[in-house]
Amino acid sequence: MRSDTIYIEIWDRDPIGLSKNLQQIKKVKSLGGCWYFCKDLMEDICTCSGGSVDDLIGKTEIEVVKIEAVRPEDNNEALKRHLLLVKLCLEYGLKNYESSDFSIFCWDQILNTSARTLLFQHGLQSNINAFEDMACRFITVIHLALDHLTFAFQFLYNVLNETNENLNHLQSLSDNRHFYSDLQDAYQQALENLRSICTSVLSSLHTFDLTDDEAKRVEFQYILKCLSLYEDITKINSDIWITLKNEADDWCAKKAEEIKSLQKERRSEDIIKFLNFLRSYQKAADGVVQSVFLDKTYTSEVYENFERHLWQPVRHHVNEVATESRTLKKGKKKKRRKEKTHWKYLDR
Repeated sequence: MRSDTIYIEIWDRDPIGLSKNLQQIKKVKSLGGCWYFCKDLMEDICTCSGGSVDDLIGKTEIEVVKIEAVRPEDNNEALKRHLLLVKLCLEYGLKNYESSDFSIFCWDQILNTSARTLLFQHGLQSNINAFEDMACRFITVIHLALDHLTFAFQFLYNVLNETNENLNHLQSLSDNRHFYSDLQDAYQQALENLRSICTSVLSSLHTFDLTDDEAKRVEFQYILKCLSLYEDITKINSDIWITLKNEADDWCAKKAEEIKSLQKERRSEDIIKFLNFLRSYQKAADGVVQSVFLDKTYTSEVYENFERHLWQPVRHHVNEVATESRTLKKGKKKKRRKEKTHWKYLDR
């Protein structure tokens, strides 16, 4: 092979047998075809050689054209096409998960080999750098997450983190390329949408079984990581603690009403059960929060909300139970004294 030309030869290496060869006679339409038909037929009849002879069907030459990775002076169109291509590839990959509750944890689940090759080739030919490629992916994933909600927060965090790392690396190289302004706007909007998704889930944190469900603890952890990274990138407060306090306030208010209406017969058991749950939940939440924010705990952040709503009704029931217990003990002592006096009287 020369440096700029590929030679291709086509050979017939698949003998099909006598009976099938005879069936092919109707398809012979040229002198060359007649020659190959007769040759294959004779090979099938005369098998003394113990094998068959391969047939050279034809050959051709293809000139290799070098593809230059030259980006247009105006990169808007190249990035628009790449963003559209990413969207089409991801939407196609998500078809398998439309009716499933299974979450997406990695690219391999939604981008097959062909899609990856296509995106890589387009990025290479359009001279799209790593940040722009990941930004297109992040923008599309967040857009789809608003509709599908099948993406694990761990995956969303990894995508954002990789995008940010590529941007930091690009800036460290002093690349003065002016990014497509609409892409930057879309990237910023995707960041805001991610923040909105995360805070929406945090607003119902007590629906998570943090005590017994490891998957929910991991989800909570990566929601916090997403919001923390959002703050690092945008330098904007994501209101993590305000969201958690508001959620805790609403939950405590509802629980306070439930506690006030506890039945007297099961009050002691229910109060103990609730306090055990509260202790376990707070401990699990503290562990998750401290894995992301070393200087904070969930309990310290929401303590005032819990105290404001739960302290009075819980204390009221505890005092009632204590009073009932003391009354019961006094009654038992009085009964024992009467019984003792009665037996003394009989002994006389």
